[in-house]
Amino acid sequence: MNTESPAPVLLSVKTFAQKHDAFPEGGLRHLLFNADCNGLAQSGALIRVGRKVLIHEQRFFAWLDSQQGKCFDGTEHAPARTRPR
Repeated sequence: MNTESPAPVLLSVKTFAQKHDAFPEGGLRHLLFNADCNGLAQSGALIRVGRKVLIHEQRFFAWLDSQQGKCFDGTEHAPARTRPR
């Protein structure tokens, strides 16, 4: 019986962008550059080995799910205003 958990899927920025078309390489690099501000660094989704950056696939998508309803600066979106008719 194997009690070890499966190895996490770690992908380079380029490979992640190729695997997931919704995330172009430039967009991912923007997220990485701002990782300390947008919470990505704290999520554990980034693994740095020297200059190499690997993305932990499962943690990245967990972080992405946690971003629902947040502004770029991490604050909550204000409720939508309705226009008077």
